Amino acid sequence: MSLSNTAKDRGRELKGMANLTSFSSLLSTTSVASDLTRRKDPITLLAVPNPYLSIPPSSDLSHRLPPSSLDDILCYHILLQYFSWTDLLQIPPSGALVATLLQTTGCVPANFSAVNITRNLITNVITIQSPSPDSVSNATVLSLIKTLTYNITILAVISLLVLYEFNLMAYETRPPLGLNITKALIDAHNFNVVAAMLAASGVVDEFEADEGGAGITSSPPTSIVNPVQPTLATEDNGAGSFTLNISRVNGSVAIDTGIVQASVTQTAFDQNPIAIFGVSKVLLPREIFGKDSAEVIPKPGTTV
Repeated sequence: MSLSNTAKDRGRELKGMANLTSFSSLLSTTSVASDLTRRKDPITLLAVPNPYLSIPPSSDLSHRLPPSSLDDILCYHILLQYFSWTDLLQIPPSGALVATLLQTTGCVPANFSAVNITRNLITNVITIQSPSPDSVSNATVLSLIKTLTYNITILAVISLLVLYEFNLMAYETRPPLGLNITKALIDAHNFNVVAAMLAASGVVDEFEADEGGAGITSSPPTSIVNPVQPTLATEDNGAGSFTLNISRVNGSVAIDTGIVQASVTQTAFDQNPIAIFGVSKVLLPREIFGKDSAEVIPKPGTTV
């Protein structure tokens, strides 16, 4: 089986497990699902079964957090190392420090985005927690659910892990921004046509409804660790589709769809959790324009 095929199998394996439907659904609402299928390196996934995900503290995290923070929490449950059950039973008394997918985002200091795996030498109970000595969050491994050799191990854990110093109350009390995106575009000038198109299509309503969540976009990055980013269309069409590749080209931020590469020309609005940027070209998705793109572009000297 090729690496590309085994990567795709990760999503299918998780969706096919009746006891992990809630956790699988949680993944599908974030960009983590596309990361899970896109990455080809061996991983270990810590999944919370339905009965445990529906009770505190896991239920508090899954229901109260905006998607952007939920992304971080779920990335914390993907270990960038393959562990068979035999591997886990060979963990030394001192424990093992393991990197997580969260470390690749650069959003959290490396010493807080790893996990420490320990084993009780008498009972062989495996516990996973933050490496911080002050952390109170830990998750006991309940069982081994599935293994695709040297590709992925899925472990059932008793609860979601919480990052050290993660402040849940901050998300409960933060007031909504209440932004009128259409007005923000008009006030920024040169965006009247876009504002009219967004209003006419109804997409702006979906943007504003999602305002308290992951945000609409992010600021132009100075250090791009994870260049492939999902879009609103990704949520509707599935992980890995309608993504954008963000990179730096000659000091500017470039956005590539696979068909068109545009550059960020200006910042129209930037207030957490929403940022609006001007780009140099219309972003044409390869899923729609890729196959027949050569046919729709007229050659010089011809008429349409």
